Amino acid sequence: MTDWPYDEEASEPVPRQPRWTCGHTSCTCEPASASEPLEHAVLLHDLDGRRLPGARCRVVAGGRIINSGTPSADEEGWLHITLEQPLDSVLLEWAPATRPLGDSYPHRARYHFGLELPPNEASKLRLLHLGFCGGVNLADDVRSFQRHYGHAPTGQLADIEDLLIAYHDRGMLPVVAPDAPPPAEPVAPAPPPAPPPSHGHALHGGGRGAARADLVPCELRLLGLDRHPARAAPCVVTLPGWTINTVTDPEEGVVKFRVPRTASHCAVRWRHHDDEHQRDDVDIHAHHSEGAFWRLGNLAHTAESLEARVASYQFEMGHEVTHEERDVAAEVEGWHDGGGKPTGAASSGAVTEKASFAAGLSPIPLQVQKRRPTVAPGGAAHNPFIPITPPLYPPSPELMVELGLVNNPTHFPEIPLSVVEVKGRAARAYFGSNNDGDVCFSASTCKTIALSTACLLRLSLNRYAAVRGLSVQPHMLLAEASAAFRAAIVAEARKHPALKAAHQGYLRPRLHAAFRVIPHKAGSSGPAAHEIVFTKRMADHLQKMITRSNNESSAVVIRNVGYGYIHGALVHAQLFDRGSNAGLWLAADFSPTKDAKKYPAFRIPAVNDRNTAQGATSKAFVRLMDMAIMGFFPDQNLQSDLLESTRTSTPHPQTSWFMRGGSAHRTKLGFFDDRGKIGDEKVAASRGGHKVFSEILEISHMASGRRFILSYQNAKFSQIEPLSRFVLNGLSSYIAATP
Repeated sequence: MTDWPYDEEASEPVPRQPRWTCGHTSCTCEPASASEPLEHAVLLHDLDGRRLPGARCRVVAGGRIINSGTPSADEEGWLHITLEQPLDSVLLEWAPATRPLGDSYPHRARYHFGLELPPNEASKLRLLHLGFCGGVNLADDVRSFQRHYGHAPTGQLADIEDLLIAYHDRGMLPVVAPDAPPPAEPVAPAPPPAPPPSHGHALHGGGRGAARADLVPCELRLLGLDRHPARAAPCVVTLPGWTINTVTDPEEGVVKFRVPRTASHCAVRWRHHDDEHQRDDVDIHAHHSEGAFWRLGNLAHTAESLEARVASYQFEMGHEVTHEERDVAAEVEGWHDGGGKPTGAASSGAVTEKASFAAGLSPIPLQVQKRRPTVAPGGAAHNPFIPITPPLYPPSPELMVELGLVNNPTHFPEIPLSVVEVKGRAARAYFGSNNDGDVCFSASTCKTIALSTACLLRLSLNRYAAVRGLSVQPHMLLAEASAAFRAAIVAEARKHPALKAAHQGYLRPRLHAAFRVIPHKAGSSGPAAHEIVFTKRMADHLQKMITRSNNESSAVVIRNVGYGYIHGALVHAQLFDRGSNAGLWLAADFSPTKDAKKYPAFRIPAVNDRNTAQGATSKAFVRLMDMAIMGFFPDQNLQSDLLESTRTSTPHPQTSWFMRGGSAHRTKLGFFDDRGKIGDEKVAASRGGHKVFSEILEISHMASGRRFILSYQNAKFSQIEPLSRFVLNGLSSYIAATP
């Protein structure tokens, strides 16, 4: 906690301190046994009741800081405290994540763990935790609480007990700005919603209006990709300033809650059959607003005009496209308001293929509780993988003559070697050692895999954007693509035994972290579609990953692309073969072991290590670089430039080991190092514990202009210079002997 910028003197709590809420459903915190640590969660707020995501915190007990391992609240403001032994209370000190200086910071208050008290005493403790403790007596504190949140100031603790439980135990603390006008008339406290189950996560809520507003019941029916109800599905419903964690019923996939009557839209996120779905624009009054326009919007047809929405719906359902509202109004109303499934135009009368829709949800109207309109998120299921035919590598007898001795036991039998001459877009001449198909642990050389698959993912997204055209709003495009890609990415990953049990979170891309959408400009040339590009942060991480071999940036890139997409893209580019379990494999994120965000590694067998999560064959490496710099992959200039800048980046250029060792010999023969990537790391102790070196590079012969891509693996450092001399001598003789 050396970056704590505040004074070290911990003061006692003062009246009207900032508030927090307890993270336990029942808020009955059982004492921890000596052998079992007690986990506790506290939701931190500022003086106005706003949460403090990432708040910097200190938990002090007995003059000792006990939260050195978790010095910050999480992204929702929860501070997780682990007590190794039972304590009555701790001193909390916290400030916003930016750690501003000034007399107002840090906030300090004492937090008590003993809520296993009689109800009346527990309510007093909750009131204390919420900062209402400066009155002459308890009645004064109760009246202060009631005035602050707009209720009649009765001074009776019983009148606010339900609110205390909602605000303190369930994380539903309203935001009340200091300059907010008082209510015209005090209103009696409305009973809070029933406590939703947490499913192993801290409940969260809060925001203005839950206790003060005129609440009305609302229900949602959630569906999955198969259009069946998402039964017993964890879900999150979000309105402005208010979030509800709950679960659907086990029969019809319906979730029930209450919302302010003034609420018009909500966002919903839910999980069904290991798939996560999200809709950000649900109109909860669509059953009585502007006819088919809003109903079609809830059904994911979101064009700006009614005619375009009608045409989109007719196309999806297989009907004749007439653009006329009257042709679809009754069917849309029945599907949206009543839940009846429409049928397509096929002669069989069968429902349109379920794969043409992403998972949907059905909000039950607020005023007509037995009608259940359906809302489907946008984006049909879409295959994100692009089949790519790699260049053919016919064996070259001439290269075999010059380099074949590499297989001799007296030369380099344990070093896989691949060399290809690139003769334009199509023609190739290839030499591979006898073990060019062996998977070897290749360390940072595998970062080239992350670069190429990130570019492939961007191309997939832009193809999806072209399909969707202008029928999708720019701010919704990545969310729709995420839903459309998810099933195919997970299914492709599950085909490999190493990834079969991997959590979906490690397999799927994080599109919003890696990409941004440039909206289409009316009148501009090119296709009528929005463009998807890398975010500035993602572009910076790509550069650092390749030019500096930065492990932290590599971790960000790999997490953003996802193990599942990386694997599927390599399979479809014929750079990994599941039958032989060989080719390019990247299922580890390069982050340090101590990194709390580190992804687990998923491994396959390797000849030079016990097994590997960062492995390749020399032939697949050569083919990857060939495809990247010769335009078989997208973003050819970006990939070529990054691989070239490794040689010139400052302050630590990644000079080729292969070309560095015999630099004078290389210059004499006329070879130049154009671009490439190096990697080195120790293998397992059971395999010797020594460092192995691998490399992929492009070299050119200056006199003849001929170009070669080569890769070697599993070399000891002392072997690199003699290997370089052997290969360059062989290539020099090959150039002299062939046109």
